[in-house]
Amino acid sequence: MKDKEIVIARKDIDNIGYSNYLLIDSPYISNPHIRIRYNDDLRCFQLAAFSRNETRVNEKVIPKSDFTNPQWTNLSNNSQILLTAYYTEI
Repeated sequence: MKDKEIVIARKDIDNIGYSNYLLIDSPYISNPHIRIRYNDDLRCFQLAAFSRNETRVNEKVIPKSDFTNPQWTNLSNNSQILLTAYYTEI
């Protein structure tokens, strides 16, 4: 990784200049949605969620964090991340 942390956020004009942002053009992605970092001490990647929309890692719902005090979740190898669980009943 070039930066210590990656931020996944909605594609927005305010986010375009950041080198560590992965921007997604979707109304269901928050701004920011999640942050992913590598923890050198634990030797693993970690994720913190900030969206009011649901974020899941390996089918487990990740609680929303305060951006100034993130609650980090360790990511195992081959983790699957679902950024929003928006379902419509038909």
